[in-house]
Amino acid sequence: MSLNQGYFSGYQYGSVSTRVPSMSHRTALSGRLLDVSWWAGAEVGEIMPLVYGARAMELFSVHCAWWVMPRTPRSRRLRTVSRINDVDPQEPAAFLEAAPGEDRVTVMLAAFEGWNDAGEAASDALKYLHRLWGAKRVGVIEPDEYYDFQFTRPEVRLTSTGGHKIKWPVTKIAKASIPDSAIDVILVHGIEPSYRWRAYTAELLAKAAELNVNYVVLVGALLADVPHSRPMPVTATCDDEELASRLKLEASQYEGPIGIVGVINEVALLAGLPTISLWAAVPHYVAQAPSPKAELALLNRIEDFLKISLPTAKVADDAHAWERGVNELAAGDPEIAAYVQQLEEAKDTAELPRLLANPLLKSLSVTCASAATNSPSAG
Repeated sequence: MSLNQGYFSGYQYGSVSTRVPSMSHRTALSGRLLDVSWWAGAEVGEIMPLVYGARAMELFSVHCAWWVMPRTPRSRRLRTVSRINDVDPQEPAAFLEAAPGEDRVTVMLAAFEGWNDAGEAASDALKYLHRLWGAKRVGVIEPDEYYDFQFTRPEVRLTSTGGHKIKWPVTKIAKASIPDSAIDVILVHGIEPSYRWRAYTAELLAKAAELNVNYVVLVGALLADVPHSRPMPVTATCDDEELASRLKLEASQYEGPIGIVGVINEVALLAGLPTISLWAAVPHYVAQAPSPKAELALLNRIEDFLKISLPTAKVADDAHAWERGVNELAAGDPEIAAYVQQLEEAKDTAELPRLLANPLLKSLSVTCASAATNSPSAG
């Protein structure tokens, strides 16, 4: 069940981790691989080429020498974590702290178009941040080894001089500094590759090492049974058991096919790089791009984790216009309207226990009950 894409397109409108050690105390990849030697039933020296391929092995050895340094104890890596969800909103949690001897923290935000990007909400969120912070390109992953050009085709563009230039599907890596903060961001944006995901991931993490990345935030969007008329849910997951416990996050319980985001998540964790994933839910009955309401939800969660403020008024306006447009289209289809109402009722029912448990609501209820008891008309 879905709204007709052509019909809808005529309407216009308009999901961190622990403090990490300094470069001289990086986590050893070889130590992490010892924990997963069952992958190939081999010794660590044999696992690297078996799991990642010869080219990936070369990338790791050349660019990621710090991954064979002595392993940093977990307790040392986790000691400054704050429990985000237990902290008063007025008192931001200090979980992004620079390593000893370093003044700034570097966070890699990554999103990939395709299967991991319902409604293009994740890639649109990264494009927004790229424009907002004036990010400058610092590298690319060339496409030749990773893409089927009959599926992900290059495009030809006209230049300012009237000539032609081929635009290849490279993975763009850009860097920016967040104003009024000690945070640098590495923005990774590309199309999900067709081939050699393990080698692609190794090359990406090698570049992350070169750029001294301290944290990884993977951003995605998926289709789900959620109503467009309610806030778009964003799920934050972390597959490091101790880290997830400290941040009050849950490990992903998903089983089934995965995209490149899932592969990067696993390999980054094996490399000892603190990683979380943010996934926005996009209504499956209005899945076509753009999806500004889901984009806005992702930006809000990024604000929460980085403890920054983003000027999202324009995105919010787009989200309101998008919602009004979907309301109008759904109103013209009784079947869709009934389905949306069913989703709304299910969502509201699921949210009720959480709302009733809210301390502010409890306090307000007690106050109202007391006022009613003491009123002249009572009794």
